[in-house]
Formats: sequence, C-alpha cells, structure tokens
Amino acid sequence: MSASGKDLRLRHLLRQETRRCILFAASHGTSTSSLYRELDSTPEKVAAALAGGADSVLISPPLGRVCAEAFRAYPSCGLVAKVSATAFETFRRETAIWSAQAAAAAGADGIGIMMQLIPENEEAVIALVARFGDECERLGLPYIVEAELPGAYQEGAWTPENIVTYLRRSCRLAEELGADIIKTNWPGTTDGFAEIVSSVTKPILVAGGPRISEPELLRILDSAINVGAMGASVGRNIFQSPDPARVTANIAAVVHDRIDVDKVLQNAN
Repeated sequence: MSASGKDLRLRHLLRQETRRCILFAASHGTSTSSLYRELDSTPEKVAAALAGGADSVLISPPLGRVCAEAFRAYPSCGLVAKVSATAFETFRRETAIWSAQAAAAAGADGIGIMMQLIPENEEAVIALVARFGDECERLGLPYIVEAELPGAYQEGAWTPENIVTYLRRSCRLAEELGADIIKTNWPGTTDGFAEIVSSVTKPILVAGGPRISEPELLRILDSAINVGAMGASVGRNIFQSPDPARVTANIAAVVHDRIDVDKVLQNAN
C-alpha cells in the first residue's frame, strides 16, 4: 500500500478541522512495573475520554477489543495499537508484543511503540523501532514513536545529564527510523521544548506525564502548542482523574479550540 494509505488512516487520528490530536494513552499496562488501579476499569476510562473529546486511543489490541463498545460509539475516533512492552530485567528492555500486520488485522488505524534509550539497550531498541518503521511503510500504517525519557514510567531509572539534548536526539532518531508522529516529554521549559520541536520535521505530541494539577497540565499543553506541538498524548492525568471526561473536554478546549487556559479553568468552575 502506498503512502496514501497512511493519509487515509491519519484521518482517524487527527481532528480534521484543526489538524491536531488528543491521544488518550491507555497503554500503561505495557510500560509500568505495577498496574495503576484506575486501569482496572479501562473500558470506562476509554469511553469517558472519547466522550470528552479524545481523538484516538493508544492501547494494546486485546484491550482494544475489550473497549470495542466505546469505539463503536465514537466511530470517527482512531485506535493506535501499542505493539511493544517493557521488560523490567537487570535493565529495562523493550520487546515486541504484536506485529504491525496483526495490529492492522485487529482494526488499528496506526501503531505505537515505546523508545526509551539507555546505554545498555540502544542497539536492540533502535533495531526494534526501525523494523516496525519498515513494516508500517509497507502496510500504509501511521507510526507513532514514543521517544521518551527512561524515567517516564519508573522512579529511579537512568536519567540523561541534559534532558533537552537527549530528547532532541531521540526525536530525530524516531523520525529517521520511520515515525510519522513523535510523542515526547515536556522538558520543563518552553524554550527547551521549542529546541526539541526544531530537531524534526514530523508532528510532535507532548506527553501529559505523571499526575499533576489540572491548571499545570493545561498550561504545559498550551505552551507546547505555542511552540509547535501538534497536540498531546495524555494518560495518567485523564484516567487518574475522578472525572476523566471533564478533564479531556478541558484539554480539547486548549488543544483544539485554543481557548485561553484561565478561561477554560474559570468555565470549569
């Protein structure tokens, strides 16, 4: 299938009116060493996020099937199949859990893979990400690479000396390996994120990161979009919220409607 296949599938991942994206990350069962209790009710969290305005969901194909009712209720929304999982051994190791072809057969509009580089695993992770990039190109599947910090989901993990330098390299490497969309972390400053965005030509999603206050989250997302982010990929700040639909709606107001954060918060109260 030609690149036009990617274009057709991207219609389910991006909101056509804005060409931006809110990706609800419900894939944490594949990337954490212990499961968040809130994900015991994954179908309900997915349904709430889609009701609030999420454009697509990052989730493994088996859990995607469990959430089929929610996807049927929002047929314009996309499913991004998570095709890797993190093995917590002597050092963290990413491994494939689905093929791109199997994900496409399961109904995925695209696939997502984690790329957390540490000195002990670089060769293996680069080879894994490159293999899926080749598969996605041949199948016409949009490819989202999560070019994230090693400590994004595990306390005490190896941390690079310079976060911006690390993420610039990771994001550029993700593009070199075939990513159509790159998800990466907020480095703490607008200038730092602008440096990361400048390293690639592909769209970037800013990760929501660990649970923080809603005002802080919305200000980070707003700042990221102001310097070039295409949207956001938010997980914990949605599924750990007591009202995930409301939080997602507020994220949509900032990401898609570009409403001033203070007005969004004022309306929410």
